[in-house]
Amino acid sequence: MRIQNDWQPVGQPIAAALGSFDGLHRGHCAVVEKVLDRPGEMPAVVTFDQNPSAVLCGRSVPLLMTNGEKARQLQKMGVGALYLLPFSHICHLPPEAFYDRLAGTLQVKTLSCGFNFRFGEKGAGDTDLLQRLCDRDGIRLFVSEAVRDQGEPVSSTRIRRMIENGDMKSAARLLGRPFSFCFPVEHGRMLGRTLGIPTINQAMPPNFILPPFGVYASVVTVEGKRYTGVTNIGVKPTVGSDHVLSETWILEYTGDLYGQNVEVELYDFLRPETRFASLTEMQAAIRRNAQQAQSCTAPYR
Repeated sequence: MRIQNDWQPVGQPIAAALGSFDGLHRGHCAVVEKVLDRPGEMPAVVTFDQNPSAVLCGRSVPLLMTNGEKARQLQKMGVGALYLLPFSHICHLPPEAFYDRLAGTLQVKTLSCGFNFRFGEKGAGDTDLLQRLCDRDGIRLFVSEAVRDQGEPVSSTRIRRMIENGDMKSAARLLGRPFSFCFPVEHGRMLGRTLGIPTINQAMPPNFILPPFGVYASVVTVEGKRYTGVTNIGVKPTVGSDHVLSETWILEYTGDLYGQNVEVELYDFLRPETRFASLTEMQAAIRRNAQQAQSCTAPYR
């Protein structure tokens, strides 16, 4: 997949999905699917390096996925070009100017967006304006209605609330896939190895969504193979950590993963993070969690 940080055309007509795609949930995927498999048009996504809603409101909104993970998921869907535009460079463009950059530079033949898509300075442009501009220029526009779950629209806000409450099953239902992250494996104190439970450590970025601190049944993908994992999110109160970590024991795996980006999917909350009286007590609890995790993740491996 070609990734652009500017308006550089790809050399052929494109069908472009528009939006911030914060989390790339089921509603977002419905928008992207409209631009796939259009004869003679490269499927593309036009999005931003920051969440426009968060920037315009001046507040911090935890990320549901990194831009790198967004690119990886879009490539898996079949997107051929990703325009990851610097929001600070275009947020002051009037709606018509943003549209002219989009339609006039990128050889757009088809556009797709959600019902609540806004564009241009302060979000002044809406789907009605976009439809008029597309009609003027002979561009086909698809506007997707909300995808609903249990009577309510699927939204990034709902998914954040579910993750922050530890409700991984509901979050997965709205996302259309398990909540996951993919961060580099860093060196730790190697205490787990001495206990017979070797773990990988992954630092959680400060702007990334955090589920409740505790232990989760997980599935870890290493070189295309899926393994059951026991993942602790938190600060390791028994042995101590000065920052939030994901620490995962990958069952039935042996190998060196330092420096590699490893994907961890969270499936079920098993227990809160606990300060144990001894390492032996902690070891016994983790082994019990491993048995629970194997049962929870059996259908997903």
